[in-house]
Amino acid sequence: MRVIVCGSRRLTDESDRALVYRELNRVRPTIVVQGGANGIDRLAREWAKVHKAECITFHANWQSAGAKAGPLRNA
Repeated sequence: MRVIVCGSRRLTDESDRALVYRELNRVRPTIVVQGGANGIDRLAREWAKVHKAECITFHANWQSAGAKAGPLRNA
């Protein structure tokens, strides 16, 4: 199962980690897709590494696209 994980860049403490890990443990994805940011994306990457799930990162190209980079990546 492939799961896209996205969310706040501000969620990084242990209660946030517990929430992300609990939900990923519940669905047990074999592929985690995320955007390479801090916060929820980073927690998902950590989970994938620990659980040996494939992790695909789609970085936004902030330098060339500026403020449009996030929406362009998401499209």
